[in-house]
Amino acid sequence: MMVTGDLGDSSGLARFKNTFPDRFINVGIAEQNMIGVAAGLAKEGYNVFATSFGPFITLRSGEQVRMNLGYMELNVKAVAIGSGLSMAFLGNSHYGLEDAAVMRTIPNLTVVCPADCAEIVKLVHTAAEFDGPMYIRLTGAVGNPP
Repeated sequence: MMVTGDLGDSSGLARFKNTFPDRFINVGIAEQNMIGVAAGLAKEGYNVFATSFGPFITLRSGEQVRMNLGYMELNVKAVAIGSGLSMAFLGNSHYGLEDAAVMRTIPNLTVVCPADCAEIVKLVHTAAEFDGPMYIRLTGAVGNPP
């Protein structure tokens, strides 16, 4: 399952959404709810990827990540796009400088920062098979891959 905080097209997920419409949920600009929905799906046995901008996953929905992914160890892969300064043109609300440090403080959460597109491809397959919560930090932007 793929759950997103209103980033279907801008995150490159349009092809997934069109191919698997029954596996794609857009909760709108509601990242805390996105993590809650992803956690509920994981609790029901679904393998869930949830995606939004890095600071929105780590800071805006940090408590939900800590409780549902960290303490409850639910099988959710939180995929942060545009981490670092790659989305700086959208303003300082999209700066994601401290996200990896914040996520490393959450117990039972595996934090992964792939270096390039080849690692991302391998990581997606590995993450899908991994049983447990994971934070995947992506730093690229459209036209500027990691």
